[in-house]
Amino acid sequence: MSFPSPHDKDFESIQPSSSDVPSENLSRVDDTYEAYKRNRGVDIDPLEAKTTLRKIDRHVVPILFFTYLLQYLDKNGIIYASAFGFFEGSNLGKSGYSWLGTLFALLYLLLSLIGRG
Repeated sequence: MSFPSPHDKDFESIQPSSSDVPSENLSRVDDTYEAYKRNRGVDIDPLEAKTTLRKIDRHVVPILFFTYLLQYLDKNGIIYASAFGFFEGSNLGKSGYSWLGTLFALLYLLLSLIGRG
């Protein structure tokens, strides 16, 4: 039995139809989508695309690295606290410490979902 590969598909058949979002709904769509619709068929120079991607990478990747570093340090703060006498000072015990870590992770997840709005 032979299955068709994704490369065998006609990609033109899965392109969006000409009847995109109705104009009354465009007030709820951001400007980026409008720019996409206006420039949908424009040919892009590969050199310009590569240069633009490098500029984006040069500016965005350091910010992402720093943000992930702060997130890592924040999440591991409770581990460092336990190494410096957190158990004795708080009277939590091992199971309380475990519950505190779980609570921290769940609150972090909940707040990140709320932040996405």
